Amino acid sequence: TYLGGVGSDELKDIAVDSERNIYVVGNAYSADLPVVGPVKVSNTGLFKSTDGADTWLPIARELPATYFYVRDLAVDPVSTSTVYAVLLTVLKSTDGGATWSPRASGLPGYGEPRCIAVHPTSPTTLYLGWDLSVYKSTNGGDSWVKRSTGLGAQTIKMLVIHPTAPETVFAATGNGVYRTTDGAA
Repeated sequence: TYLGGVGSDELKDIAVDSERNIYVVGNAYSADLPVVGPVKVSNTGLFKSTDGADTWLPIARELPATYFYVRDLAVDPVSTSTVYAVLLTVLKSTDGGATWSPRASGLPGYGEPRCIAVHPTSPTTLYLGWDLSVYKSTNGGDSWVKRSTGLGAQTIKMLVIHPTAPETVFAATGNGVYRTTDGAA
């Protein structure tokens, strides 16, 4: 089923939580993204549906204008009101996207984050792709530690955690796929 969008719209990611809330991230310029005929008040690029994609609401209105380019997002698999957004920094919402706070302690003051992944059974463990590195948090994003052994100078495009062997993390780069089997210890 076609849900909307035109050639100038660019979707970056879709996340669905266990309560069937749907989050869509991207640059929205048309009046029909994320669905045909919505009431559209902004193009912040972060929308949420709580009714199976019948209606959508922008949920990033409180973000400064420089944060509007949302690259990636992830939803906590246990506490579905916790959402992480990757922009020019990492933001965390604990109320389903109504309010956001930065989570950048331990991250470099240069470069940009690219992608984020939440551990499926220990959701305070996060992995963040940051330009040429991977960072890990074990406290819900309150602090980050660089964990890039063996990656070299690779731009991290996507991170995926194996759903049944969560110590296995895959990093997609511009030059191939990398894997760690020890949770990037």
